[in-house]
Amino acid sequence: MQENCDKTPSRERKELIERVVSDCRILAAQHIADWKPLDKGWPTVDGCAYLRLSDDGQVAVEKGSLEQQINIAISEALIRSQTNRVNYRITRFFIEPGLSGRDDRRPEFLAMYREIKQKRYAFVVIKEIARIARNAHLWKEFFVLCNTCDCEIFIRGLPFNPNNPTQILQLDILAAFAEYESNVNSKRLKESVFAAMVSSGKFNSTHALLGFDPLIVNGNPQPGFYAPNSEELAIVSWIMRTFVKYASYQKTMLECATRNIKTKAAKPFEKNSIHALLTNTKYIGEWEINIENKDKPPSKLMPYEYYQRVELPHGCVIDRQLWDDVQATVQAITGKRQKSTGLKRVYVLSGLLAYSDGTPFHGTMANGKTKTKHYYNNPKHQGLRLDADALDKHAQDMVSEIIGSKPALQEAIRRRGTEVTSSVSLLQGQALRIEGDIAALEREAVLLDRRLDFLLADDDLEAAASFRLEYKDKKAKIKSELASLTSSLSQLTSQKKALEADSFPWQDISSQAKRVLKVMEDQDPLALKNAYRALFEKIEVGELNDDGSRPLSFVLKEDGSSSVTYEEKKVVLAKEWRERWSPNFHP
Repeated sequence: MQENCDKTPSRERKELIERVVSDCRILAAQHIADWKPLDKGWPTVDGCAYLRLSDDGQVAVEKGSLEQQINIAISEALIRSQTNRVNYRITRFFIEPGLSGRDDRRPEFLAMYREIKQKRYAFVVIKEIARIARNAHLWKEFFVLCNTCDCEIFIRGLPFNPNNPTQILQLDILAAFAEYESNVNSKRLKESVFAAMVSSGKFNSTHALLGFDPLIVNGNPQPGFYAPNSEELAIVSWIMRTFVKYASYQKTMLECATRNIKTKAAKPFEKNSIHALLTNTKYIGEWEINIENKDKPPSKLMPYEYYQRVELPHGCVIDRQLWDDVQATVQAITGKRQKSTGLKRVYVLSGLLAYSDGTPFHGTMANGKTKTKHYYNNPKHQGLRLDADALDKHAQDMVSEIIGSKPALQEAIRRRGTEVTSSVSLLQGQALRIEGDIAALEREAVLLDRRLDFLLADDDLEAAASFRLEYKDKKAKIKSELASLTSSLSQLTSQKKALEADSFPWQDISSQAKRVLKVMEDQDPLALKNAYRALFEKIEVGELNDDGSRPLSFVLKEDGSSSVTYEEKKVVLAKEWRERWSPNFHP
């Protein structure tokens, strides 16, 4: 869904919001500087205040609301001071402009949360519960934090005792009402936006897009509707032809920069903005709403969540064949990029691997200049990333060692290995993927031929001559890759036949453990992951040693007995890797 419509141009609106927030910060800073105790004989305690409005539109038109929340916080602290004979001093105002209270991804809220947790404040002042959260669970979590950290919550006109169950129930009811009100408003907005789009092709706002202007009827702007701009549409068509011609986002960007062609917002084109233009279905007079629900059954959705394809009133404004060529080129480029990354990595130790304090590791990746690196990352400890390839190999070595001393585990691995190596369907799946890659390369060859034809038809002899070398090189690469894939397909066929007649010496499973694990890793990593979960209670990563290594503890599951721990002290991290990838590493 689009953002709420505001007739103020985005730049002016942003400047207006910044001025409003700046004025409120000045007002807050002035109070902090001018504050004096009511009575110097009373104790003085420090606290904070939290202010929030739900969206930028409210900030732009309701400056008084933020200022009112500042004054309410000051007044509430003064009233409490007089009542309790304590000087309540607000030392910081957390001002959150234009963010929803339905989640906790708010910078000022998170900053306040951290500082309360560090016990920097003895109280926090808010206008009402809805300012903190429009989510009952989030409010309860915040309430427990304040109660645990001895930080009183001051709500205007609502004194309460955190030890009184009746008063706490009242607060929970207020939090539930705040969440309900938010949900009702959200539902009403979504219904309105959905109905407007389905019935008339009206967007919730008129976003700037090259090739279109806001629709004007009888001198009045019509928010949510577009009027084609013929001069700009000629530029859009040129960008699309250029992209088809070179099949490159980078080259298209350079061509735009050379001709000083910019976005509707007068900014240079970048890869993302070029991709957005090339795939924006407004140019063919169509739009899809709730696309994320396209394949979901309607019975599981609200009516305003249904997927719909809508015809826009301005119609198709560019050549449809050109649009189809652009989409084919986009898919070809995307397919090549996806193909180069290979299959999705399975992190076989995720769910088992944990730091010494119990916090878990999760699989992640980072793209370097020449290759992709895979890690087990601990989100709770910034910079604590373990090389996934090295750790997976070490786990296999450790399992092989353990299997050699445990007959019961030998039998468990034997059963799992038998399932994997005898699974002809796995090899058939690989064969299908390779056949798909072969078909993709054949399509890429066809697209190369079409590009060459396009250049020759466009009479761009210089570009055609330049492309010939690229054409020959890519054709040769496609031929080479096709030969390699065909060879791989032949090998898979041979492996399939071998597995069907496999005479693996399962009675000697101890000596064959590494082979079994390798087969599982290559053919079915999810099976290996499940095998690890069946074998281990957990794998614990210890503190960093002086030599740059970490201890690993493999805790086995034992039926009816205590866990057994195996330790290996000198593996996993090398100092140079840690310094290279995480210069600010603090375990």
